[in-house]
Amino acid sequence: MLINSENLDIFFHGAKTAFNEAFRMAQPVWPAFGMQVPSAKQAEVHAWLGQWPRLKKWVGTRQYEKLIAHDYTIVNEDFESTIKLNKNDIIGDTYGLFMPLARMLGGAVAAHPDELMGELIRRGNRQTCFDGQNFFDSDHPTDSVGTQSNLDGNNTDDIKWMLIGMSMGMGAGVRPFLYQLWQAYEFYPIQDLMNDSMLRQIKEFEFGTDGSSNAGYGLWQLAYGSTNDISEARFNTAYAAMQTYKGEGDRPLGVMPRYVVCAPAQRAAAKRIVLPYQAGGASNPNADIVEVIVNPYMA
Repeated sequence: MLINSENLDIFFHGAKTAFNEAFRMAQPVWPAFGMQVPSAKQAEVHAWLGQWPRLKKWVGTRQYEKLIAHDYTIVNEDFESTIKLNKNDIIGDTYGLFMPLARMLGGAVAAHPDELMGELIRRGNRQTCFDGQNFFDSDHPTDSVGTQSNLDGNNTDDIKWMLIGMSMGMGAGVRPFLYQLWQAYEFYPIQDLMNDSMLRQIKEFEFGTDGSSNAGYGLWQLAYGSTNDISEARFNTAYAAMQTYKGEGDRPLGVMPRYVVCAPAQRAAAKRIVLPYQAGGASNPNADIVEVIVNPYMA
């Protein structure tokens, strides 16, 4: 292929199509436990965390809820990835070499939130959330309730699995982890493809993507983590704990566990917990009670 702006433009648009298709077809696991939140600047303060709206009987004048002051900030970080191709590679192999790389790059962008959240999950028992406690902790303070726990294990080892719930009072879209996107990731050429005189002087061509985003902790009440290997007994303890979480004023939060998210090493044991039958053929009360999701970035 002759290296000029017209041919390189065709080459680039084919690669961009491959990038976008791979991004759309990817199947990341993070939407099961993470929610995307908008961002308009370098850092966002999520003051809404910790608020659990409720309805009350209207008698007389309105009763205004006391807002609890929380100050949890997620700072966006810049990320990039660049592919470099020699001019001879482009001349000799127009699409065969580069299109798979473009697809892989699109898949990497789609999987990036999983990677960010995998780190958050593993270290969630030693990183703070909106209430000043570790996200997974044994003593989250709650007014009129005392403290509540969403941790099985210790504050030293990595989290191996977690139970994810949804609250009837918070809506189906609320998740315990946040993916904050400021500058969306797009695929583009580094060089100016419209300048033929400049292109003749270039030996290597670069294509890449970059953007700005980050992940953070949301409502701890929607996640219960463990540093121990998963077992039926530990699963049942976590499930029961989440269903009894209460908010301000001793009000039940109505959390219903939906997913077990685990490291690859915990997959087989987690699957056995929700099989239709137990060993010996007895019906399993936990059959299909939650869906098991493996996050490879928790390894």
